[in-house]
Amino acid sequence: MAVISNIECVLPRPEIGALHDQLAAELFKRLLGGAPVLPGSAEDLIAFVAGGAVNLMFGAVAQALAQNDPATMCCDSLVQYGARHGIDLRGSTRSKGYVAVTGDPETPIPATIRFVGASSREYKPDPASYRREEFVG
Repeated sequence: MAVISNIECVLPRPEIGALHDQLAAELFKRLLGGAPVLPGSAEDLIAFVAGGAVNLMFGAVAQALAQNDPATMCCDSLVQYGARHGIDLRGSTRSKGYVAVTGDPETPIPATIRFVGASSREYKPDPASYRREEFVG
């Protein structure tokens, strides 16, 4: 999927009536050989349906542009954008628990120790909650 990098331009969304008039003029010139497009005719209906489709496409393009700009993103698009850039917008609260560390007694636990869980999530210990257990054995 291509990512749009510059969306500073504003696409004016044309009115269906104006689009109908343009399409009716094209039908008048090309298809009908100069004969007028009669109101309620098949050509008139085609002009309105095609004009409505073009109007809807302008809306879809404007929405796609808005959903590709982090400043105007909303809801799931913003969450997916953050996930693609390494930001978990649905992050959980900090988990709490205990970890048993084995080794020589009186050895300080390094401040840079890392705990990585099974799901490859990294857990940082809170130095204020270090508790030293004395085992008799």
